[in-house]
Amino acid sequence: MKLSALDGFAQAHHGLVTLQAAHELGRGRSTWYDSIRRGDLIALHPNVARLPGSPPSREQSILGAILALRQGSNAPTVVMASHRSAAFLLGVERPPTDPIDVIVDRTCQRSLPGVEIHRPTDRVDLVPTTRSGVSSTNELRTLVDLGAVDPTGVAAALDLFTVSRRLTMAGLSALLARHSRKGRAGVTALRRAVEAWPLADDIPDSELEIAMARLIADHGLPPANFHERIADFEVDFHFAGTPIVVECDGWSYHVADRRTWERDRERDARLHAAGYIVVRLSRREVLFQPDRTVDKIRSVLDRWTTPPAA
Repeated sequence: MKLSALDGFAQAHHGLVTLQAAHELGRGRSTWYDSIRRGDLIALHPNVARLPGSPPSREQSILGAILALRQGSNAPTVVMASHRSAAFLLGVERPPTDPIDVIVDRTCQRSLPGVEIHRPTDRVDLVPTTRSGVSSTNELRTLVDLGAVDPTGVAAALDLFTVSRRLTMAGLSALLARHSRKGRAGVTALRRAVEAWPLADDIPDSELEIAMARLIADHGLPPANFHERIADFEVDFHFAGTPIVVECDGWSYHVADRRTWERDRERDARLHAAGYIVVRLSRREVLFQPDRTVDKIRSVLDRWTTPPAA
């Protein structure tokens, strides 16, 4: 088999090819298996192989399972990545040990090694999206499904989807109502994550701001207003009744970018002139040095307790 004939299909499918694609190009089943025996193709699943030289990836493994389940005349009408695999495709950091999760309709009785196949009766919010060329469940459905297999992973997915403006708290409340009526597994984990959301209905600009809000709540620091407007600036956090402002600085935006770094210094100077004390915290301080960071904030609060004059 001339692999160049399959190159176009492989380029659009993470280096994968299928027996059906080969057949449509005039290559028969015997030619397919001869190519696998010679090493011209590397078998991944029945009727699915990858081209030599195409680097293995998680996206390739997920798509390979989907393509394998779609092969044959009795292929299911619904096949998409779900649960942990969908969360990964949607940008959530997931452990490399995650299995491959795929949703199919209940008529499909196939199985694949290393693949967890789900056949839900609940079709609510089962509207596919495409990420990295792979069909997967959308953000709403993924949150509920993820809660059923990994309750502790829901909060990270919720943070990402909210920061990226793909979800709102109102949308999540409606989602919970829809699935709670059906007693869906995963609803409890999602409800707990929503109830623990530290910013009410406010939409943060980064996951670092969410972590900072949780730090304030979990360590019993005084109440802080989020995204309050002060001296013509929207600040990250302002401790109510004090002159203390906290800004959360991610490296790539606030430090590595020179123009932003200079703008932040100008912003600090104007806030100082208005009588405010600016405490800038890095990602490392917020995420990996929480106790030390809380002590720092407390010491500043102890020193500066009087708000500036109006």
